[in-house]
Amino acid sequence: MTLISLQSIYFRLGKTVLFDNLDLSMMRGERAGLVGRNGSGKSTLLQIMGGLLEPESGSIVRTHGIQIGYVAQVVPPSIAQIGVFDAVAEKIEGGYIGSPSDYRIERLLENLGIDEQLYWEPLGTLSGGEANRALLARALIAEPDLLLLDEPTNHMDMASIERLERTLAGLRSTAVLLVSHDRRLLDTLTSSSHFLRNGKIHTFNSAYSKAREALAEQDAAALLRRKSQEREVQRIQSSAARLAQWGKVFDNEKFSRKAKSMLRRAERLTEEMVSTAPAARGSVRIATGLLDVARLLRVYDHEVRRPDGATLFRIRELLLCPGERVAITGQNGCGKSTFLRSIVSLWRSGHAVGGISLNPGLQIGYYDQDLSHLAADQSIAECLAECGSGMTQQLVAEVVRAGFPYERLGDKIGVLSGGERARISLLRLKLMQCNLLLLDEPSNHLDIEGIEQLEEQLVNNETSCLFVSHDRDFIQRISTRILRVERGELVPVA
Repeated sequence: MTLISLQSIYFRLGKTVLFDNLDLSMMRGERAGLVGRNGSGKSTLLQIMGGLLEPESGSIVRTHGIQIGYVAQVVPPSIAQIGVFDAVAEKIEGGYIGSPSDYRIERLLENLGIDEQLYWEPLGTLSGGEANRALLARALIAEPDLLLLDEPTNHMDMASIERLERTLAGLRSTAVLLVSHDRRLLDTLTSSSHFLRNGKIHTFNSAYSKAREALAEQDAAALLRRKSQEREVQRIQSSAARLAQWGKVFDNEKFSRKAKSMLRRAERLTEEMVSTAPAARGSVRIATGLLDVARLLRVYDHEVRRPDGATLFRIRELLLCPGERVAITGQNGCGKSTFLRSIVSLWRSGHAVGGISLNPGLQIGYYDQDLSHLAADQSIAECLAECGSGMTQQLVAEVVRAGFPYERLGDKIGVLSGGERARISLLRLKLMQCNLLLLDEPSNHLDIEGIEQLEEQLVNNETSCLFVSHDRDFIQRISTRILRVERGELVPVA
């Protein structure tokens, strides 16, 4: 049974056409992934399906009485001041009447790993991972026929991601459309895949990895057809040019008419050419140097503490050598980001304090998961020029290579998407000529293409880095060693 069907959808965002003659449908019980580049319109498409936006043209057919649950990436301002329990309770049909011990709500919040102490906290005060789970509970309590999820694993730790997987896998008749850059989550949960490219949907009846292989085969076949069509157009145009020339030389109107007819045919063929995959987007080249030393940093008998002095976890000993890529994992709030920030702080101060000693030749590049080190009122050019000797021709070339056309150099950081700001932040690391990267959730704001480009750069350049991540595939592909914060200690993962 079809729950919702989008037909010939056209939608613009400003001057940018996001969807042009787009078709998409969801069946009851279907679990599908929606994949596309940053800025391709995935979030906008979910909002159109959820009735929050209206397309300029096209039709949307929804099953009568359909209940749609939509979970955005961030807490909507309209409910930011509502407590978690009340925000979930108000979605129960007929309103919420009863005591705060309503078992349905408590059971759902418990299954999603939301601590009881957070029940009365306003949604806007929660961490990113906590807010994601609370918004999911708010959608699930209404028992929707269709659940639209926009990057639900952002800021979630591994335990929360696995809990999310179990929750969604337990849904029986609910259809789920999932926007995510978590490749493992897509492969685990989905059975169909929708790729959003050039304003249209390409659908495959398989999970992400197999669907991607099928899309690549389709792209290769389309490219061959396109080249054949281009050769035919060139042949017709060459023949038309010869006939036109003969018409002039011999003053033969028949040749001239035939040449014009052939050119019209070439124009029709050009209009009918098959579309091909979009060109590969520019990537940021991370070229860190390797120090000819035995170790870059040593941490010995160190306690990672909160600003109020409370101990988060203890490190007995940690050595980081050139060329190592060490992952730090653990639950949200255990102190992983605090540890990275403490290393950066000590490096900037130039002192070895509290059991952390740094090699004197160390040049650290720090990637903040919130991208808060980027000034919103600066232009792209200003943000990057301060990392070196100004906006040189070589730097302009680097920016263009990273996927930002020359005419965008004046764009303010504040108007960029999360993925674009992430690429600017990574480019800054290259310009700073670092020999050790400290990366805090570097994959959070990147699409799948961007994540894979980053993986390739880190591995192929033998980059030295200490990084925090909950992206299981990212960790598996780039780490040379994995550590985990567990029961107040930083321990190796076998």
